Amino acid sequence: MKKPQSLHLFAHSAPLSRRRFLGATAATAALLSSGPLRLFANQADVKNTSAPGKAPYRVLYGNDCTNLLSCTSPWHKRGEPLAASMFTAAVDESADAGVHAHLFQPGLCWVPWWPSKVLPADQHMRWFRKQFGQQAKAGSYLGFVLNGGDPVKLTLDRCKERGIGAFISFRLNDAHNKNGRINPDNPKTARADCTPQFYTDNPQYRFGSLIPADWPNYARFLQDWRYDEVREFKFRLIEELCVNYDLDGLELDFMRHPYFFNPDETTTDQRKTIMTQFVARVRQLLDKTARGKHRWLSVRIPAFLDTYDNIGIDLGAFEKAGVDMFNISTWYVFEQMTDAEAIRTQIQNAAVYHELTNTPYTGKTVSAQRASDNYSYRRATDAQLHTTAHLAYERGFDGISLFNFVYYREHGAKERGPFSEPPFDSLKPLHDPQWLASQPQEYFLPVTWNEPPRKNRQMGDLKLYPKILKPNTPCAFTLDLRPPQGGWQKTGLLRMQTEQILDGTLKATLNGKPLAPSAHKGELFPNPHPAQLTGPDEAAQAWDVPPGLLKKGENSVEITAHTQEEVTGVFLDLSMP
Repeated sequence: MKKPQSLHLFAHSAPLSRRRFLGATAATAALLSSGPLRLFANQADVKNTSAPGKAPYRVLYGNDCTNLLSCTSPWHKRGEPLAASMFTAAVDESADAGVHAHLFQPGLCWVPWWPSKVLPADQHMRWFRKQFGQQAKAGSYLGFVLNGGDPVKLTLDRCKERGIGAFISFRLNDAHNKNGRINPDNPKTARADCTPQFYTDNPQYRFGSLIPADWPNYARFLQDWRYDEVREFKFRLIEELCVNYDLDGLELDFMRHPYFFNPDETTTDQRKTIMTQFVARVRQLLDKTARGKHRWLSVRIPAFLDTYDNIGIDLGAFEKAGVDMFNISTWYVFEQMTDAEAIRTQIQNAAVYHELTNTPYTGKTVSAQRASDNYSYRRATDAQLHTTAHLAYERGFDGISLFNFVYYREHGAKERGPFSEPPFDSLKPLHDPQWLASQPQEYFLPVTWNEPPRKNRQMGDLKLYPKILKPNTPCAFTLDLRPPQGGWQKTGLLRMQTEQILDGTLKATLNGKPLAPSAHKGELFPNPHPAQLTGPDEAAQAWDVPPGLLKKGENSVEITAHTQEEVTGVFLDLSMP
């Protein structure tokens, strides 16, 4: 097969005018329908490499790549330059933790962080410096490539050596370094490692200022996927990765970031058709380049069904199009209350994974430092990780995935500390549903980010956003529980963390029964990560929970604030020893 032509065919063309939905100029149409871009003339061209059964991986480990430099670690000191050994060390620590597949994200997937003929690094830098100034720097990762390095090969080869699945996770519409104080069109802030000429020369493909009111401000910098050229740009990069590397699987990351269509300008059917066709095209690409083995196709998508319409996700259509693995994500914060069971019922044969992260709760800004990582966050405990995995298996999921797991380590503002090494040992039993079902359990409802926007977002039924407790008015929450082996046997602890310091003014009921206040207000289980916990004991109210009050499935909790002022709840947890 011929090598893909360089994307400078797009990049050097004059900016295209806004065109009718799914339209294209004659020149672009000719380019997209001829030459190496048209890999598959018909279905007969696709080699049948269908694999029997489900994907053989139980625990997936996501590696965002940027943590190699943004975090301090045993193999990277603060300020130390990027080195080949860092890529292999990241694989080693995941393999040592017992994961079954390593999902490597080669940057933000705008500018290749690998030796590319689609968008060569040297050609890109010549354009970037002409566009933004000769003083512009490539950055550590793109500079590593310019100096002959290959992050993708280093990572995938190490996965093969360690005997774990070698995956690429590809971000479809990432907004990092295109928001806030970093303007991709400003010579003072534009970054060479994530701003290609195609993006700069075609501002008409961006959403711009006319975004829906419930979208975050950064979404205006993202590209609109209703345009053929936008999708083709990303497909060409995916194509190159599949052609040039011996990968075991590819993940399409819809969560970085989950804004692809303006719902006011497209219909549900149009969005689903576009996305399903793109997924099917990638499936064909994986089969065409499979090198005699089945290559697994994964999608990283939200854990809430009411977000799918705007993104164009159709679970059944995706599975028919060839998706083998559905990685169900709750964004940066991992949650236990999701649409897990409803999602599972809509997927017939593919494997389904529940994603865990390094934190169950992010809080307020703790530093004036101008950085994106300057907000507080709780570190996930073993009990929280293991209980969430137990819930996933009980709801019919096939495995667990990890995202942002290394960010226990020092990164961002120092006020977020104390930092620590990630609890890699906690990952080792994630493949064992029986072991997980025998452990103490910690259920929780956190403050969460409403991204992507949820149509059916409710302020009290399921989650805290944060939750405002009005004076003398019961506030209802729902915990969906799954008992351990043998059922709950010992008295547990229900706690609510609030922003205000209170003194016994909260009252609680569980499944209609009043709970007695508990003298124990701290963590019930050992927690080696003290950063951003409940603060002073007075900021947490606690109640004893008789095990006989709990039931499998939905349990109702009501909290009443006997105060004159509103109370802000930020974290609710139920620990059962």
